[in-house]
Amino acid sequence: MVPLFDKRIEELIHNLKTKNIEFLDHTLMTLNEKVGVDLFERFKHDFTNHLKSSMYNHLTGFDAFEEVNIIAGCTQFFDDLYVMNNEIQVLRDEYKYHELINPNLQYKTIESLRANVPLVISLPFSFHGQEHPEMNKILEVCLQRHIPLHIDSAWIPASKDICFNYDHPAIHSFAISMSKGYGTAGWNRIGIRWKRKRNGSDTINTLKDYHQITTYPVAVGLYFLDNLLPDHLWATHKERNEKICKDFGLTQTKAIHMARKGEINYGLSPLIRYLEYNHD
Repeated sequence: MVPLFDKRIEELIHNLKTKNIEFLDHTLMTLNEKVGVDLFERFKHDFTNHLKSSMYNHLTGFDAFEEVNIIAGCTQFFDDLYVMNNEIQVLRDEYKYHELINPNLQYKTIESLRANVPLVISLPFSFHGQEHPEMNKILEVCLQRHIPLHIDSAWIPASKDICFNYDHPAIHSFAISMSKGYGTAGWNRIGIRWKRKRNGSDTINTLKDYHQITTYPVAVGLYFLDNLLPDHLWATHKERNEKICKDFGLTQTKAIHMARKGEINYGLSPLIRYLEYNHD
């Protein structure tokens, strides 16, 4: 599904080229260590605060995860899991990235999940645009079979009515990116991975340990956090989303940019943009 870029997001993108932006006033050649530390810690604090303070979602459990790392979007979260594990389990109808990097992927059902083999699941689930209909069962099966569960919450900032506690004992890590909710998809991939505890080095914390986090995307992400409300897309386009669903007989999902009719998913971003630019 194509993420939603609206007028406000396009204005902020334009401002990056024309205005003095905090941290971006420093060239990458002269950015000193103190500025880097301040930038990274502030980004992690502010993005987490955005997620916790949402008026459209109720997300808890962040503080149970000791290791908090900046990532280049949720794709880096996936890549790390594939590098660090011999096998990853994926349910049917998941995000297609898993199939693209593993053409021989054998999708699992809940019943066929293997003990002790990590499972990655999206929340909201990418096929439904909301929680997997059997999410509670999945959590309990993972707990009973000692399956490390890793949550991909890339769509959370573009969603509403999600009530979830990440501090379930089956969950080992989760990641949330700014791509879908803040208009940074593709051109400025940035987000955070929360890991329950550090158990050695992986591809994400190694980059952090050796000061290899790319600074520019973090500064851009912080600028967007400073200039957009936590629930910007739903707060701005709720009525447009509802109108489109009503006019075309679609079922609203919890993701602003997606609706359904039966088992078919439809992207709403082009129509929402059309209404914003032509009917306001």
